[in-house]
Amino acid sequence: MDQIDLMRMGVMSRFPIRLRDWEIWLRPLAISETIQLAAEVAEEISRKPQFARNSITEHVIFSIKTIAMASTSKPGVCDPKITEFVLQSLTADELHFVFKEYCVGVDRINPSLEKLTQEQLDELVRVTKKNTSALIELSFKELVGLATYLLESSQRVSASGM
Repeated sequence: MDQIDLMRMGVMSRFPIRLRDWEIWLRPLAISETIQLAAEVAEEISRKPQFARNSITEHVIFSIKTIAMASTSKPGVCDPKITEFVLQSLTADELHFVFKEYCVGVDRINPSLEKLTQEQLDELVRVTKKNTSALIELSFKELVGLATYLLESSQRVSASGM
């Protein structure tokens, strides 16, 4: 599957994370899920005693809830493939690893265009030229990034031709 297909699939894209002898299939979260998740984390933190309200506790809760929600089949469906209870039984290093791998997977599916190499951007442009209908399914940010790239590359070509 090429980068355009992954970007178009968005929250329906899936990628595996392996830990010990098991594999979890995760997907990117929709913005509505991210907002819901932030509210749940804030609520859970507010129920903690004052001494437990810190950035470490908040990050652990956020990581656990993110992975559990990302293991569901699609937005709005509560069918996690890994539960918060199971995630709470991981070591701190294991949870950190799973969350970090989740972030890597999301970046791979929907990369920030600013972080793509010149070769990756060239490939994205090439694929888009082959299938221009794919443009209507890109996000506004992706379209802006693509337009900026095309403007900069045309300016480089113009400057080198003078």
